[in-house]
Amino acid sequence: IAARLEDKDGHVRQAAIGALRGRADLPEKVLEGMAARLEDKDGHVRRAVMLALRGRADLPEKVLEGMAARLEDEDEDIRQAAIEALQGRADLPEKVLEDMAARLEDEDGHVRQAAMEALRGRADLRFEAEPTSPRRCSKASQYGSSIKTGMSDRQ
Repeated sequence: IAARLEDKDGHVRQAAIGALRGRADLPEKVLEGMAARLEDKDGHVRRAVMLALRGRADLPEKVLEGMAARLEDEDEDIRQAAIEALQGRADLPEKVLEDMAARLEDEDGHVRQAAMEALRGRADLRFEAEPTSPRRCSKASQYGSSIKTGMSDRQ
């Protein structure tokens, strides 16, 4: 199945990823082969990889880096899938968290919403005391009620 990750047909590559999804016994080489498909020209294949890798605890750093790079993908569905795949991981470097936070300014509302959900409740985030741009100020006020609600729930 892993050999089909390199198939010339995007549907076959996507099917191979789906067949490998959820298997706990994947060797690092196969995980890296799946991660290589994060650069696939077919957006459906890139999204399938994100879905397949989501929630896996055994991801090598190289694979996490490939997933994080998709936060900048030209396809908003891939950016959203990247956020959702990285959500809840305790092993994310600060740079990845910053890139995820930058998605709060994304042009797509679903991506912004996914970023808010992914970042909510993270104790390892740093906040600026003063917003530095009018756009950031508007985003802060837009999301303020959600943040306050989340904070009051913990008090």
